[in-house]
Amino acid sequence: LAQMAQDFGLSPTPFGTKTSEWLVASFDSHPPKGGLTLKGLQGCLAYVTDWKDIFEQYDISRAGQLDKSSFQCAITDLGYGVGPSVFDSVWKAYDADLSGSVTLD
Repeated sequence: LAQMAQDFGLSPTPFGTKTSEWLVASFDSHPPKGGLTLKGLQGCLAYVTDWKDIFEQYDISRAGQLDKSSFQCAITDLGYGVGPSVFDSVWKAYDADLSGSVTLD
């Protein structure tokens, strides 16, 4: 999945293992053994493309990273209405290295 995403220009770097596993599991039509049908693959690519488009819209510096404020705006624009405490939990999960920014992966 990581190589395919890179081939389609969906990320400047390959997705990490955790992200790839989550994407496949989310669109897997044959759990628990795993596997993507063409429809599942199309759904996965559409999902990643939507995220990439929103991400790039808020990555004003074009550094491949979003700060906390930009990430919150992106989440809101994607239609997720989350309160401050839920958002803080999401932020902490995605900014696990405490860098103050997140990447598309």
